[in-house]
Amino acid sequence: MKAFWKRQKDREPVLRSSAQGRPATAGSWRSRTMMTGAAAITGICIMLVLTGSAAAAGSLCRIDDGPCTAIAAGMTMTFEIAPRPVRAMRELTFSVVLRHRDRYVEDASVTVELTMPGMEMGRNVVVLKHTAGGRYEGKGVIVRCPSGGRTWKASIAASRRSGTAVADLLFEVH
Repeated sequence: MKAFWKRQKDREPVLRSSAQGRPATAGSWRSRTMMTGAAAITGICIMLVLTGSAAAAGSLCRIDDGPCTAIAAGMTMTFEIAPRPVRAMRELTFSVVLRHRDRYVEDASVTVELTMPGMEMGRNVVVLKHTAGGRYEGKGVIVRCPSGGRTWKASIAASRRSGTAVADLLFEVH
């Protein structure tokens, strides 16, 4: 149904519906229903835009409870941050264990890029070094968001000769 606003002589807003051809005053049931529906649709669209990156990255990883696992390009990536609870503005140890077809991957270049969905926080990349048996570790800091945001995204990239596997995990920082 196509609708548009039109002002009468006395400047009372009137919603005209092309389907019925009759005016619906701003206080009528039809007008309130149409406006409520439009507001609900607008709200849903805004929520989808604001949380689009979160939905794309998956559900929230409870990093304070232990490691989180993601699968990308057939590679299993187990991500962990220590010490717990994970806090902003402290030196943290980031670790990733890589497995491909139930074998440890020991020949990858691994980075963890930390970003905040919906907010530009500057480039923050932690380079991980291979320690043993498919485990990669590196040190870094998660900065404190000035607006109070606590949800972060870790983009884990493991590059090998055969290509790069990237997995995104969302987590909360205290």
